[in-house]
Amino acid sequence: MKDSQLIIEHIGIKETKDYFDSYGSMIPIWYIQLPFYRSPTYGDKDRAIQHMIDNAKFMTDWNWLYYAVSRLKTTDHYLFSMSITSPISNVYSALVDYIKKAHTT
Repeated sequence: MKDSQLIIEHIGIKETKDYFDSYGSMIPIWYIQLPFYRSPTYGDKDRAIQHMIDNAKFMTDWNWLYYAVSRLKTTDHYLFSMSITSPISNVYSALVDYIKKAHTT
């Protein structure tokens, strides 16, 4: 499993299902909407989430990484304080390690 997929699943990002009217027929569509990201709209379930997994920038963009850190359900504030004082690569590695440990316990 890719690290971005691990992060996305752990913080609970899900596709939104909506419908649009196409000549009187309601056609289902799926997409992901975050404060800093909007996936393309797809007519097939799971394609928007796969697009996000393939294009996630948790390792290179603070908007992505801090969003993930802020969604953690933890009382351990180490990652929050680390995200203020450390390089993005260190915070990313700590986040992935934290999630992997959470999945093994």
